[in-house]
Amino acid sequence: MKKLILLFILSFFSAQSYAASCPDGNEPTKTVSADGSYYEYKCGLSVLDAPKAEFYQRQYDMTSEVDQILSNRKTINPFNAWNYRKALNQKTHYGISWTNGWDKGERLFSNSMFELESPDWNYYYPNGPWSYWNDHAKQKSLVTNIDWAHDAEYGVTKALNVIHPSFPQVFAKETASISNKGFHGALLDWWHINHPVPWRGARLESAMMDISNEIRKQAGEEFLLIGNTNWRRNSRLVGSLNGVFSELYKTPYSRSDSFTFEEIAEMEELIKFNEKHLRYPKLIAFEPWRITDQSDPANRTSEENIRFSRLYSAMATVIPEHGYILYADNNPDFEDGDHDHFYYDVYSVDLGKPVSKYTPIAKGVAYKKFEDGYIAFNRLEYDVTVNFGDFEVVIPSMDAVFLNEDGTPYVKKEEVEEIKIHKGVYNVEQITKTFETATTYDVSAAIDDMFTTLVKVPVSNDDPTVSKVIEVIQGDKFIVNIAEPHELAGTNIALFLRDTDAPNATKSCPKQMEYGLKVKDFVSQKLKDASSIKLTNFRKTNAGFSAHIIVDGTDLGTELIENGYASDQYVYWNAYFCNPMKARGIGNSYWGYGTGTVTDADKAIFWYERAISINPDKRDKYNAQTTYRLSQAYQEKGDTNKSLDYLKQSASIGGWMEAEETLGRAYLYGRYNEIVISKNTSEAKKLLKKAHEHGSKTAEGIYCNSLPKAKRKTCKF
Repeated sequence: MKKLILLFILSFFSAQSYAASCPDGNEPTKTVSADGSYYEYKCGLSVLDAPKAEFYQRQYDMTSEVDQILSNRKTINPFNAWNYRKALNQKTHYGISWTNGWDKGERLFSNSMFELESPDWNYYYPNGPWSYWNDHAKQKSLVTNIDWAHDAEYGVTKALNVIHPSFPQVFAKETASISNKGFHGALLDWWHINHPVPWRGARLESAMMDISNEIRKQAGEEFLLIGNTNWRRNSRLVGSLNGVFSELYKTPYSRSDSFTFEEIAEMEELIKFNEKHLRYPKLIAFEPWRITDQSDPANRTSEENIRFSRLYSAMATVIPEHGYILYADNNPDFEDGDHDHFYYDVYSVDLGKPVSKYTPIAKGVAYKKFEDGYIAFNRLEYDVTVNFGDFEVVIPSMDAVFLNEDGTPYVKKEEVEEIKIHKGVYNVEQITKTFETATTYDVSAAIDDMFTTLVKVPVSNDDPTVSKVIEVIQGDKFIVNIAEPHELAGTNIALFLRDTDAPNATKSCPKQMEYGLKVKDFVSQKLKDASSIKLTNFRKTNAGFSAHIIVDGTDLGTELIENGYASDQYVYWNAYFCNPMKARGIGNSYWGYGTGTVTDADKAIFWYERAISINPDKRDKYNAQTTYRLSQAYQEKGDTNKSLDYLKQSASIGGWMEAEETLGRAYLYGRYNEIVISKNTSEAKKLLKKAHEHGSKTAEGIYCNSLPKAKRKTCKF
């Protein structure tokens, strides 16, 4: 009786104490404590029942160019912000891409991608010819003396007088001309009212409404207007647009850690807000910034980043009808790299077209059904189990799942295409491995042996010309003179090879520097022998200029990449020669760690073995993890003996629970997959006990269930 009274009293006070909801907005679950003396309140339901998704599939108007492109959308639709050359890569797909630089001459005219130009409407770069309007004189007449207070990397920036009565008509005329060049619309950066100008606020909002209305009048209803609204919600300004670019910076701006649970909840509400208020086709380009390790800023493929790439891709796909994703660098990460990014494996998930709308399961948990399966996300602080009727699935905290129709994890079917060059099929990993293991090295002979026929790049007389190469610092960094007449003309200019990363020849680990010097020698000779060196797609940086360098009609960056002398991924060389953590991260991306989607077992093996080669210390706990994944990868390829060898290595290093449990089971029953091994009960028990100590929930049961029935009840580690 006393216990019942105590429970009643505690239930009253507990109800008062837990009046607040869980982080997801749901009520806590009440359970009786183990000893029956009090109630416990816990967030997270044991199983969430997914409501049935109602069938929905949009019927597009195939007489509309916009709808034709929308009809060709993929399951996951990444977009590309200002790094337009990435969209020209035939191995990747972007659903939206925009530019305001010199590279707007390189065009795809794709039937599955919206191509936009990004004219500067709010400010003017006096020293930025890439941002000049077609009517440059009219643009200059609207320039004020007000400093925009832009970051130093952008140079001098002056505010445009957007509240001038003539501005809407003048800018609308400039914007409408974009359509005549074949672009589908315009990306309007800074589309909010918090500008560093005297007319910020209501006056600016009124001017912006006039601008968007005038563009509609001159460019037509089919012309797409997308605005960068960041985190802001303004129904009037959003209502005038066909889409938003949600460039989601962190506060403070210098932050490089993950977004908080509260910030990610705000992202969900922001997507819903924009979906509600936008005009058709409601394009939502969702760009949360990645986690950056300041000791290793180029590592985009850490396990945390891969996990968040899944979560944000799912949110961008499940919540809006026409969502696009870019999980990008933080703008402060690099001097010349705003919106740069890794093309994550999740972007290639193919489950067909959506056949339902956004279907919430609980606050913070939702899914969408596709022709061939399901995508579901969980932004909460705890794992959830979801019952879809025919199957149940666990969605980890801050993660997403990509499922086939029967609830099994989605696995990518097609293989990554190899780079084909003369004398066979190679990839960059194979080429550099050959270089590193060669007993002698002849730069010119190596390149001749792997000679690739490169397409000549068209250049213009208006492109700047390098009149003298003063110094080759390394394969992608130079000091040059640029000839008159050109606005870039000058002497001792720092020039960086754009979209290309050559091995470091000045400051790195010894092996990378050794190879970097060889690449430097090759590039030095090529530039010395050149009769013409032109620059295209150039961009000003804090340190100088970055550009594509065209040597006698051949793109230097493309030649270096295709011949294994450079990479288009900034993580590559440090990972290959110096940093085992980076190598392991790349291996994880090919292995599909955490997704169940193996994209390339061979490349995963290559990078895992590189990680061990860089750091062969058998006491390193990360090598226990890496050798275990090598065991899995070799098993995937059908090499069970090699798989067993790596499994033994992993278990001998210690600390990796999965290896200890797997090998313990194998010794217990005398079989590893399809091969027979010697039984070793004592070693099996030792390994399973270690696995139990390291967190295994099944190791104890594996061992105890192998004992005679009489001993099972008392068996315990």
